[in-house]
Amino acid sequence: MRSMTGYGRAVATVGGLQVTVQVSSGNRKGLEVTFALPVEWEPLEAEMGEAVRRVASRGKVHVGVEVERPAGEGAEAWDEAGAERQLARLEAWARRRGVEFAPTPDLLWSVLSSQRRPAGLPPAEQAGTVVMAALAAAL
Repeated sequence: MRSMTGYGRAVATVGGLQVTVQVSSGNRKGLEVTFALPVEWEPLEAEMGEAVRRVASRGKVHVGVEVERPAGEGAEAWDEAGAERQLARLEAWARRRGVEFAPTPDLLWSVLSSQRRPAGLPPAEQAGTVVMAALAAAL
């Protein structure tokens, strides 16, 4: 990305995962920086913002970080213990109100879906160097 209105992209690998950093910008009087990245890597936002501010003084700059897994690897896992805790709480809640608790497949799916988490995403401390290098290349 070499102008106020532009686009840059870089790809890197961390922990066997492909990380794509995309930067897009548009004209604006002031500087506004926004991010879209995995929640586990949100601690990197401050450092990423500083990197953007070193090269841009104005404009709306959006930094997106996407993670792709090799084919055949599950992108998500369920926290089964968390789902069991939620079901136990629902059962206790129903019992206190004198309601029969008979989980339906829809309820089970809903509870399990609420307990999804990314499978095997490296922590921000481990991914930070690679993500920052990719951001620098994209800028």
